[in-house]
Amino acid sequence: MLLNLNHTMTTAVDQLVIDSQSRFLEMKSLQPYSTTDEYLYAMKEDLADWLSTMYPEWASITADNFLECLENGVLLCQHANNVNEAARRVLPSSSTLTNCKYRSNARSGTFNARDNVSQFIKWARCIACVREVLMFESDDLILRKNEKNFILCLLEIARFGAKFGVSVPAIIKFEYEIEREIEHDKQKEKLSYTEFEYLQTQQHDNENATTNLIDYQSIDINEFNNDNNQTNENSDDI
Repeated sequence: MLLNLNHTMTTAVDQLVIDSQSRFLEMKSLQPYSTTDEYLYAMKEDLADWLSTMYPEWASITADNFLECLENGVLLCQHANNVNEAARRVLPSSSTLTNCKYRSNARSGTFNARDNVSQFIKWARCIACVREVLMFESDDLILRKNEKNFILCLLEIARFGAKFGVSVPAIIKFEYEIEREIEHDKQKEKLSYTEFEYLQTQQHDNENATTNLIDYQSIDINEFNNDNNQTNENSDDI
């Protein structure tokens, strides 16, 4: 099955690959997108479905209005605080996590909206520990300077939340399925190798046992012949 997946995955574009250490960036889509824009649109669809499912009050969010809905930073900060809350439930030591302070009535394009986005970026760096190569700046979202990094950062945030049981987008679920299959195959290979080693050991033990038996029989026969010769010599002396 993995061979079929790998064959299909090679048909996707590589424009999003900027860091070989990122699991998502190493992945290829199952669909042969011809441009980066098509790929980004598909990611926005997935992220929009994910957010609208978790936050019913944001049910109107779609791939088409994705950036417009998030540019005031309200939903971003709301989600960050919910991830913090999930972490506190799982790890008591996380009780000191700092929540994002944001203005829920901030209008897009205002100073308050920009401050909300800045609060989320600070949280992503300091709490979620998103690597710099996947981070974005306020203008990347507000002025649409780097839509790609904004999307990649959200995916990293989703992975961070998954550690504490927070729902993840479909693309992340797909990642985990592939990882489980790869791990399963590794375990099978490891088991096969262990069985092979066991069979080799058994064969070696059998060969040693056969050799020892032959050596024992040879010694026994030689002793028998020596005893007979000694008996015959004694008879001749008499």
